Amino acid sequence: MSRILPLTIIFALLAFVAAFLAGPIWSFYDLRSSAEAEDIQSLAELVAFDDVRTSLKAQLITSSEGESIAAPPPSFLKDPIGAVAAAIVPMTKPAPVINIDSYLTARALWALTLGAGKDANKVDPRTFTDKPPVPEVLYWSPDRTRLSVTHPVQGETIFTMKRKTLFGWQLMHVGLPGTDDLPATMPGWQVGLAHGLHWLFYAMIIAVPMTGWIMSSAGTYPLQWFGLFDIPKWPVTKDSPLAQAAHAGHEVMGKLF
Repeated sequence: MSRILPLTIIFALLAFVAAFLAGPIWSFYDLRSSAEAEDIQSLAELVAFDDVRTSLKAQLITSSEGESIAAPPPSFLKDPIGAVAAAIVPMTKPAPVINIDSYLTARALWALTLGAGKDANKVDPRTFTDKPPVPEVLYWSPDRTRLSVTHPVQGETIFTMKRKTLFGWQLMHVGLPGTDDLPATMPGWQVGLAHGLHWLFYAMIIAVPMTGWIMSSAGTYPLQWFGLFDIPKWPVTKDSPLAQAAHAGHEVMGKLF
Protein backbone atom coordinates (compact mmCIF):
# COMPACT_ATOMS: atom_id res chain seq x y z
CA MET A 1 0.00 0.00 0.00
CA SER A 2 2.86 2.38 0.82
CA ARG A 3 4.22 1.94 -2.71
CA ILE A 4 0.88 2.15 -4.52
CA LEU A 5 -0.09 5.58 -3.17
CA PRO A 6 3.07 7.44 -4.32
CA LEU A 7 2.91 5.67 -7.68
CA THR A 8 -0.72 6.71 -8.07
CA ILE A 9 0.17 10.31 -7.24
CA ILE A 10 2.99 10.30 -9.80
CA PHE A 11 0.80 8.95 -12.59
CA ALA A 12 -1.99 11.40 -11.64
CA LEU A 13 0.50 14.29 -11.87
CA LEU A 14 1.78 13.00 -15.21
CA ALA A 15 -1.79 12.72 -16.53
CA PHE A 16 -2.56 16.26 -15.35
CA VAL A 17 0.58 17.67 -16.99
CA ALA A 18 -0.13 15.77 -20.22
CA ALA A 19 -3.71 17.08 -20.35
CA PHE A 20 -2.51 20.61 -19.53
CA LEU A 21 0.08 20.54 -22.32
CA ALA A 22 -2.20 18.86 -24.88
CA GLY A 23 -5.10 21.28 -24.30
CA PRO A 24 -4.45 23.40 -27.42
CA ILE A 25 -4.31 20.34 -29.68
CA TRP A 26 -7.55 18.97 -28.23
CA SER A 27 -9.20 22.36 -28.76
CA PHE A 28 -7.94 22.44 -32.36
CA TYR A 29 -9.45 19.03 -33.11
CA ASP A 30 -12.63 20.11 -31.32
CA LEU A 31 -12.71 23.19 -33.58
CA ARG A 32 -12.25 21.07 -36.70
CA SER A 33 -14.94 18.61 -35.63
CA SER A 34 -17.40 21.36 -34.61
CA ALA A 35 -16.88 23.18 -37.91
CA GLU A 36 -17.42 19.96 -39.85
CA ALA A 37 -20.63 19.27 -37.90
CA GLU A 38 -21.66 22.96 -38.19
CA ASP A 39 -22.05 23.10 -34.41
CA ILE A 40 -22.45 26.86 -34.09
CA GLN A 41 -22.79 26.84 -30.30
CA SER A 42 -19.48 25.02 -29.86
CA LEU A 43 -17.79 27.28 -32.41
CA ALA A 44 -18.92 30.32 -30.42
CA GLU A 45 -16.96 28.93 -27.46
CA LEU A 46 -13.93 27.82 -29.46
CA VAL A 47 -13.44 30.91 -31.65
CA ALA A 48 -12.98 34.54 -30.60
CA PHE A 49 -14.71 35.77 -33.75
CA ASP A 50 -13.94 39.47 -33.27
CA ASP A 51 -10.21 38.78 -32.84
CA VAL A 52 -10.08 36.34 -35.76
CA ARG A 53 -12.05 38.75 -37.96
CA THR A 54 -9.54 41.52 -37.19
CA SER A 55 -6.57 39.27 -37.95
CA LEU A 56 -8.00 38.09 -41.27
CA LYS A 57 -9.01 41.61 -42.30
CA ALA A 58 -5.48 42.92 -41.79
CA GLN A 59 -3.95 40.11 -43.86
CA LEU A 60 -6.49 40.00 -46.69
CA ILE A 61 -6.59 43.76 -47.25
CA THR A 62 -2.82 44.21 -47.20
CA SER A 63 -2.45 41.18 -49.46
CA SER A 64 -4.90 42.63 -52.00
CA GLU A 65 -3.01 45.93 -51.99
CA GLY A 66 0.37 44.26 -52.29
CA GLU A 67 1.60 45.74 -49.02
CA SER A 68 2.76 44.34 -45.72
CA ILE A 69 0.83 44.69 -42.49
CA ALA A 70 1.41 48.21 -41.19
CA ALA A 71 2.55 49.19 -37.72
CA PRO A 72 0.06 50.81 -35.31
CA PRO A 73 -0.64 54.49 -36.14
CA PRO A 74 1.24 57.22 -34.28
CA SER A 75 -0.05 58.33 -30.89
CA PHE A 76 -2.01 61.58 -30.97
CA LEU A 77 -0.30 62.74 -27.76
CA LYS A 78 3.22 62.12 -29.06
CA ASP A 79 2.74 62.91 -32.76
CA PRO A 80 -0.56 64.75 -33.40
CA ILE A 81 0.29 65.64 -37.01
CA GLY A 82 1.26 62.07 -37.86
CA ALA A 83 -1.85 60.72 -36.14
CA VAL A 84 -4.15 63.04 -38.12
CA ALA A 85 -2.37 62.15 -41.38
CA ALA A 86 -2.68 58.44 -40.62
CA ALA A 87 -6.41 58.90 -40.07
CA ILE A 88 -6.95 60.90 -43.28
CA VAL A 89 -4.89 58.82 -45.73
CA PRO A 90 -7.08 55.67 -45.54
CA MET A 91 -10.11 57.81 -46.42
CA THR A 92 -8.55 58.77 -49.75
CA LYS A 93 -8.06 55.15 -50.83
CA PRO A 94 -10.91 53.06 -52.16
CA ALA A 95 -11.53 50.22 -49.76
CA PRO A 96 -11.04 46.77 -51.35
CA VAL A 97 -14.15 44.65 -51.51
CA ILE A 98 -13.38 41.64 -49.33
CA ASN A 99 -16.04 39.70 -47.47
CA ILE A 100 -14.17 38.85 -44.26
CA ASP A 101 -17.16 37.04 -42.77
CA SER A 102 -17.06 34.51 -45.60
CA TYR A 103 -13.95 33.11 -43.88
CA LEU A 104 -15.81 32.73 -40.57
CA THR A 105 -18.54 30.34 -41.63
CA ALA A 106 -18.44 26.81 -40.27
CA ARG A 107 -17.45 25.42 -43.66
CA ALA A 108 -14.67 28.00 -44.12
CA LEU A 109 -13.29 27.36 -40.62
CA TRP A 110 -13.27 23.65 -41.40
CA ALA A 111 -11.37 24.37 -44.61
CA LEU A 112 -8.89 26.56 -42.71
CA THR A 113 -8.11 23.69 -40.32
CA LEU A 114 -7.41 21.54 -43.38
CA GLY A 115 -4.90 24.08 -44.69
CA ALA A 116 -7.00 25.68 -47.45
CA GLY A 117 -5.51 29.10 -46.66
CA LYS A 118 -6.90 32.04 -48.64
CA ASP A 119 -9.15 29.70 -50.63
CA ALA A 120 -11.01 28.61 -47.47
CA ASN A 121 -14.08 30.68 -48.38
CA LYS A 122 -14.25 29.16 -51.88
CA VAL A 123 -13.49 25.46 -51.56
CA ASP A 124 -15.74 22.72 -50.26
CA PRO A 125 -13.80 20.82 -47.56
CA ARG A 126 -15.94 17.74 -48.22
CA THR A 127 -14.07 17.34 -51.51
CA PHE A 128 -10.70 17.00 -49.74
CA THR A 129 -9.44 13.49 -50.35
CA ASP A 130 -6.13 13.73 -48.52
CA LYS A 131 -5.76 12.79 -44.88
CA PRO A 132 -6.45 15.82 -42.64
CA PRO A 133 -3.12 17.42 -41.68
CA VAL A 134 -1.88 16.94 -38.13
CA PRO A 135 -1.36 20.23 -36.26
CA GLU A 136 2.24 20.97 -35.34
CA VAL A 137 3.16 22.95 -32.24
CA LEU A 138 5.23 26.00 -33.16
CA TYR A 139 5.11 27.75 -29.79
CA TRP A 140 3.69 26.94 -26.37
CA SER A 141 3.32 29.02 -23.23
CA PRO A 142 0.92 28.74 -20.29
CA ASP A 143 -1.55 31.20 -21.86
CA ARG A 144 -0.79 31.24 -25.60
CA THR A 145 0.02 28.61 -28.21
CA ARG A 146 0.64 28.61 -31.95
CA LEU A 147 -0.21 25.57 -34.06
CA SER A 148 0.31 25.10 -37.77
CA VAL A 149 -1.08 22.90 -40.50
CA THR A 150 0.70 22.55 -43.82
CA HIS A 151 -0.96 22.04 -47.19
CA PRO A 152 1.26 20.84 -50.07
CA VAL A 153 -0.03 23.62 -52.34
CA GLN A 154 -1.30 26.42 -50.11
CA GLY A 155 1.54 26.30 -47.58
CA GLU A 156 1.45 26.79 -43.82
CA THR A 157 -1.54 28.18 -41.91
CA ILE A 158 -0.85 29.25 -38.33
CA PHE A 159 -3.48 29.18 -35.58
CA THR A 160 -2.88 31.19 -32.41
CA MET A 161 -4.81 29.92 -29.39
CA LYS A 162 -5.31 31.63 -26.05
CA ARG A 163 -6.18 29.89 -22.80
CA LYS A 164 -9.82 30.22 -21.79
CA THR A 165 -10.05 27.68 -18.95
CA LEU A 166 -7.64 25.30 -17.28
CA PHE A 167 -7.85 22.84 -20.18
CA GLY A 168 -9.86 24.86 -22.72
CA TRP A 169 -8.38 27.09 -25.43
CA GLN A 170 -9.89 29.56 -27.89
CA LEU A 171 -8.79 30.51 -31.40
CA MET A 172 -7.86 34.21 -31.54
CA HIS A 173 -5.73 34.60 -34.70
CA VAL A 174 -5.33 32.85 -38.04
CA GLY A 175 -2.13 33.43 -39.99
CA LEU A 176 -2.81 32.76 -43.65
CA PRO A 177 0.00 31.32 -45.78
CA GLY A 178 1.99 33.76 -47.90
CA THR A 179 2.85 33.40 -51.55
CA ASP A 180 6.42 32.30 -50.88
CA ASP A 181 6.06 29.76 -48.08
CA LEU A 182 8.76 27.12 -48.10
CA PRO A 183 6.49 24.13 -47.41
CA ALA A 184 4.81 24.60 -50.80
CA THR A 185 8.08 24.06 -52.67
CA MET A 186 9.99 21.90 -50.22
CA PRO A 187 10.47 18.24 -51.30
CA GLY A 188 8.21 15.80 -49.54
CA TRP A 189 11.05 13.91 -47.86
CA GLN A 190 12.33 17.15 -46.31
CA VAL A 191 8.90 18.02 -44.97
CA GLY A 192 8.55 14.50 -43.57
CA LEU A 193 11.99 14.66 -42.00
CA ALA A 194 11.21 18.01 -40.36
CA HIS A 195 7.97 16.71 -38.89
CA GLY A 196 9.64 13.48 -37.80
CA LEU A 197 12.41 15.31 -35.95
CA HIS A 198 9.85 17.58 -34.35
CA TRP A 199 7.85 14.68 -32.92
CA LEU A 200 11.06 12.84 -31.98
CA PHE A 201 11.95 15.80 -29.79
CA TYR A 202 8.64 15.50 -27.92
CA ALA A 203 9.07 11.74 -27.56
CA MET A 204 12.51 12.27 -26.05
CA ILE A 205 11.07 14.71 -23.51
CA ILE A 206 9.12 11.75 -22.11
CA ALA A 207 11.71 9.04 -22.78
CA VAL A 208 14.62 10.78 -21.00
CA PRO A 209 13.03 10.87 -17.52
CA MET A 210 11.54 7.40 -17.99
CA THR A 211 14.89 5.82 -18.88
CA GLY A 212 16.48 7.75 -16.02
CA TRP A 213 13.89 6.31 -13.64
CA ILE A 214 14.54 2.75 -14.82
CA MET A 215 18.31 3.26 -14.73
CA SER A 216 18.24 4.73 -11.22
CA SER A 217 15.93 1.96 -10.00
CA ALA A 218 18.75 -0.51 -10.56
CA GLY A 219 20.98 1.37 -8.10
CA THR A 220 21.21 1.10 -4.33
CA TYR A 221 20.17 4.66 -3.47
CA PRO A 222 16.51 5.50 -2.76
CA LEU A 223 14.55 7.65 -5.18
CA GLN A 224 12.75 10.63 -3.68
CA TRP A 225 10.39 13.29 -4.99
CA PHE A 226 11.99 16.51 -3.74
CA GLY A 227 12.38 14.85 -0.36
CA LEU A 228 8.61 14.57 0.10
CA PHE A 229 8.24 10.83 -0.42
CA ASP A 230 10.05 7.86 -1.88
CA ILE A 231 9.42 7.00 -5.52
CA PRO A 232 8.81 3.28 -6.09
CA LYS A 233 11.64 1.65 -7.97
CA TRP A 234 11.21 -0.20 -11.23
CA PRO A 235 11.68 -3.96 -10.65
CA VAL A 236 15.02 -4.27 -12.45
CA THR A 237 18.50 -5.37 -11.49
CA LYS A 238 21.72 -3.63 -12.40
CA ASP A 239 22.83 -6.31 -14.87
CA SER A 240 19.44 -6.80 -16.52
CA PRO A 241 19.12 -5.98 -20.26
CA LEU A 242 16.38 -3.44 -19.48
CA ALA A 243 18.57 -1.49 -17.04
CA GLN A 244 21.52 -1.53 -19.44
CA ALA A 245 19.34 -0.42 -22.36
CA ALA A 246 17.82 2.36 -20.24
CA HIS A 247 21.30 3.53 -19.20
CA ALA A 248 22.53 3.58 -22.81
CA GLY A 249 19.38 5.26 -24.12
CA HIS A 250 19.44 7.87 -21.35
CA GLU A 251 23.05 8.73 -22.12
CA VAL A 252 22.53 8.95 -25.89
CA MET A 253 19.37 11.07 -25.63
CA GLY A 254 21.05 13.34 -23.08
CA LYS A 255 23.86 14.03 -25.54
CA LEU A 256 21.40 14.60 -28.38
CA PHE A 257 19.61 17.23 -26.32
